[in-house]
Amino acid sequence: MAVFIVAYDLRKPGKDYGELIRQLESVPSCHAQGSVWLIEHSGPSNVIRDTLRYHIDSNDVLFVDRVTSDWGGVNMPVCGKWLNDHGL
Repeated sequence: MAVFIVAYDLRKPGKDYGELIRQLESVPSCHAQGSVWLIEHSGPSNVIRDTLRYHIDSNDVLFVDRVTSDWGGVNMPVCGKWLNDHGL
């Protein structure tokens, strides 16, 4: 299975985005930063995008991309290990 980075910018303060978070938590994942997640997925990025887009508003921003072994981070002990455990 591949690992993808999911990043979002939610532009409606006070709105309940709980379903978006539940979707991200429903798959093997690591919450890397406030609005950045790493998730396992067997399909292409557009499937993830199309699944999550129903849980955000039309003015919110969503980015999904496949993570390769050429990544770098600082002070990411949990998600850094998670990525290493996934062969990245």
